[in-house]
Amino acid sequence: RFIMEQGGHTNLVQALRDHKKADSIVYASVNCMYNIIKSDKYAEDEYVKKIAGEGACQALHDVLNSGTDFNYDSYSVVIALIKIFSGNRNASQALIDSGLLEDVLKLAQNPKIPEDLAAECLECVSRFGMTPKGKTEVCSKNYVKGMIEVIEKRTNSAKVVGEGLKFLNQVSHSPEGLQALKEDENTMKVLVPALETHTGDKTINNNAASMLGRLSNTNDIDRILEEVKNGDTSKIGQLSSLLLVDELQEHLVKKGGIGDIISLMQAQGSAETPESKQLLKSGAFALARMAEADSRNMVEILEKGGLEVLDAGLEVDDLEVVTATNNALSKFDDDESIKAIVRKGGVKKVVKNFEKFGKDERFCEENLILLSKVCANAEARDEATSNGAPINSLDAMKAFPNNKKI
Repeated sequence: RFIMEQGGHTNLVQALRDHKKADSIVYASVNCMYNIIKSDKYAEDEYVKKIAGEGACQALHDVLNSGTDFNYDSYSVVIALIKIFSGNRNASQALIDSGLLEDVLKLAQNPKIPEDLAAECLECVSRFGMTPKGKTEVCSKNYVKGMIEVIEKRTNSAKVVGEGLKFLNQVSHSPEGLQALKEDENTMKVLVPALETHTGDKTINNNAASMLGRLSNTNDIDRILEEVKNGDTSKIGQLSSLLLVDELQEHLVKKGGIGDIISLMQAQGSAETPESKQLLKSGAFALARMAEADSRNMVEILEKGGLEVLDAGLEVDDLEVVTATNNALSKFDDDESIKAIVRKGGVKKVVKNFEKFGKDERFCEENLILLSKVCANAEARDEATSNGAPINSLDAMKAFPNNKKI
């Protein structure tokens, strides 16, 4: 409080203006402002208003556009201060006028920024969207487009995709935000690979399902299925993603969609073209989503040859197809299905694929999840053990010691 009463915050903002490229000064100035604001929760609004009123947002904008590569600690404290501003109504107008949150979205795309800081950047934008002025501002095309671009650049990061989809779901509740999402041609193009990469993440799936339920309807899923059946296999990923929405999935199943998808997968043969591989990969995710949603769907998939087409997918020499197939097969964990997988030699194929793809973390994840389920069956367990599954498991744990799923 003494520093604020003596006008110290004015000096701190001026230091940022005068030394926007000096890493140590940027860190010290911003860290001091952050600590002042957090020193007294009862005075936080007052301090934010005064510091933002001195032009701190514009100064931070200049820092982030200075062309300087700051160190981790400096970026971290800058983002921490922006996060405070973004959730405080007293800084809303200053954030809008300075364009600081658009800077934050650009920063999140920078490959030099670690994924944890990139996710913090997106949280700043989400927090801003919850303030009275921010609710309208974030629904503009610039913010929606910027967020989609971040997800595209950071598809492999669950943290970034999770924060990004939370924001997009948030803006989809307003007519303006929904329109911006519909008008951006990259919305589905970016969503499909993100959802296929993080297929087991419930938070990501829930936010995506909520948003897709507002973006699409039964006419859309009917149209996309017809386009795929007529040869536009590039749309199979969109079809698979829309199955996250319960109402759309139920509609597709009632119209015979399970049989259609299996027939399309069966027609791909040895899957030598990129289009065939894409269809087998997204088709496997589609079967997985339907099998997981309803046991009746699982029965229909089995009756219509779904297990056979997935077993064939294990033999395709493609990392993404095999990983998606492992994911789908893990949904068929009842005893009869496991016995059928064993009879077809599926367990041996699953284990042997480790030799080809065992250096990929996501493959190991899906591979071991599947084996952990099928090995509840004694016959499958013997088959897996005799073909080297225990050694593969140990190798995966050594290669990816921080992956809890593995």
